[in-house]
Amino acid sequence: MTIEEKVAKFCEIVQVAVDAYAKEWYPNLPYRTELIYTKGRKYFKVLRKDTQTSVYCFIDQEGFIWYPAGYNAPTKNFHRGNVDTIIAKGIHPNNVNSFQTVQK
Repeated sequence: MTIEEKVAKFCEIVQVAVDAYAKEWYPNLPYRTELIYTKGRKYFKVLRKDTQTSVYCFIDQEGFIWYPAGYNAPTKNFHRGNVDTIIAKGIHPNNVNSFQTVQK
Protein backbone atom coordinates (compact mmCIF):
# COMPACT_ATOMS: atom_id res chain seq x y z
CA MET A 1 0.00 0.00 0.00
CA THR A 2 1.48 3.36 -1.00
CA ILE A 3 1.57 6.31 1.36
CA GLU A 4 -1.09 8.11 -0.70
CA GLU A 5 -3.42 5.10 -0.39
CA LYS A 6 -2.75 5.05 3.35
CA VAL A 7 -3.60 8.76 3.64
CA ALA A 8 -6.84 8.21 1.70
CA LYS A 9 -7.76 5.29 3.99
CA PHE A 10 -6.85 7.40 7.05
CA CYS A 11 -9.19 10.16 5.83
CA GLU A 12 -12.02 7.64 5.36
CA ILE A 13 -11.58 6.25 8.89
CA VAL A 14 -11.38 9.68 10.51
CA GLN A 15 -14.35 10.89 8.43
CA VAL A 16 -16.50 8.12 9.94
CA ALA A 17 -15.36 9.13 13.44
CA VAL A 18 -15.99 12.84 12.78
CA ASP A 19 -19.47 12.05 11.46
CA ALA A 20 -20.26 9.89 14.52
CA TYR A 21 -19.01 12.63 16.86
CA ALA A 22 -21.07 15.31 15.12
CA LYS A 23 -24.19 13.14 15.09
CA GLU A 24 -23.89 12.42 18.81
CA TRP A 25 -22.93 15.88 20.09
CA TYR A 26 -24.30 18.24 17.42
CA PRO A 27 -27.31 16.53 15.82
CA ASN A 28 -28.82 19.78 14.50
CA LEU A 29 -25.82 21.07 12.56
CA PRO A 30 -26.95 22.30 9.14
CA TYR A 31 -23.65 21.27 7.50
CA ARG A 32 -21.30 18.30 7.37
CA THR A 33 -17.60 18.44 8.13
CA GLU A 34 -15.63 16.94 5.27
CA LEU A 35 -12.00 15.79 5.31
CA ILE A 36 -9.90 16.10 2.16
CA TYR A 37 -6.18 15.92 1.58
CA THR A 38 -3.65 17.55 -0.69
CA LYS A 39 -0.14 16.39 -1.49
CA GLY A 40 2.82 18.67 -0.94
CA ARG A 41 6.58 18.19 -1.36
CA LYS A 42 7.16 16.81 2.16
CA TYR A 43 3.72 16.37 3.69
CA PHE A 44 0.15 15.50 2.92
CA LYS A 45 -2.12 18.22 4.31
CA VAL A 46 -5.45 16.94 5.64
CA LEU A 47 -8.04 19.72 5.55
CA ARG A 48 -11.24 19.94 7.54
CA LYS A 49 -13.93 21.73 5.52
CA ASP A 50 -17.29 22.88 6.85
CA THR A 51 -18.25 26.56 6.89
CA GLN A 52 -14.51 27.28 7.01
CA THR A 53 -11.41 25.42 5.94
CA SER A 54 -8.75 24.54 8.49
CA VAL A 55 -5.85 22.13 8.69
CA TYR A 56 -6.69 18.94 10.56
CA CYS A 57 -3.17 17.46 10.46
CA PHE A 58 -0.10 16.85 8.35
CA ILE A 59 1.17 13.40 7.39
CA ASP A 60 4.78 12.89 6.31
CA GLN A 61 6.09 10.39 3.75
CA GLU A 62 6.75 7.82 6.51
CA GLY A 63 3.13 7.97 7.71
CA PHE A 64 3.66 9.97 10.90
CA ILE A 65 0.85 12.35 11.89
CA TRP A 66 1.75 15.91 12.92
CA TYR A 67 -0.44 18.65 14.40
CA PRO A 68 -0.47 21.86 12.38
CA ALA A 69 1.62 24.81 13.57
CA GLY A 70 -0.24 26.92 11.03
CA TYR A 71 -1.89 26.53 7.66
CA ASN A 72 1.32 25.75 5.81
CA ALA A 73 3.54 23.87 8.26
CA PRO A 74 3.38 21.14 10.91
CA THR A 75 4.70 21.34 14.45
CA LYS A 76 8.35 20.44 14.78
CA ASN A 77 8.46 18.92 18.28
CA PHE A 78 7.16 15.33 17.91
CA HIS A 79 4.64 13.36 15.92
CA ARG A 80 1.20 12.46 17.30
CA GLY A 81 0.69 9.02 15.84
CA ASN A 82 1.05 6.92 12.75
CA VAL A 83 -1.33 6.29 9.88
CA ASP A 84 -0.67 2.53 10.06
CA THR A 85 -1.85 2.44 13.68
CA ILE A 86 -5.05 4.34 12.89
CA ILE A 87 -5.74 2.05 9.92
CA ALA A 88 -5.14 -1.06 12.03
CA LYS A 89 -7.01 -0.03 15.20
CA GLY A 90 -9.42 2.72 14.18
CA ILE A 91 -9.99 5.99 16.00
CA HIS A 92 -12.35 6.69 18.88
CA PRO A 93 -15.11 9.16 17.89
CA ASN A 94 -14.65 11.27 21.03
CA ASN A 95 -10.91 11.61 20.39
CA VAL A 96 -10.84 12.69 16.77
CA ASN A 97 -8.59 15.64 17.61
CA SER A 98 -6.06 13.73 19.72
CA PHE A 99 -5.61 10.66 17.45
CA GLN A 100 -6.27 8.21 20.28
CA THR A 101 -7.01 4.79 18.89
CA VAL A 102 -9.74 2.38 19.89
CA GLN A 103 -8.47 -0.14 22.41
CA LYS A 104 -8.59 -3.66 20.95
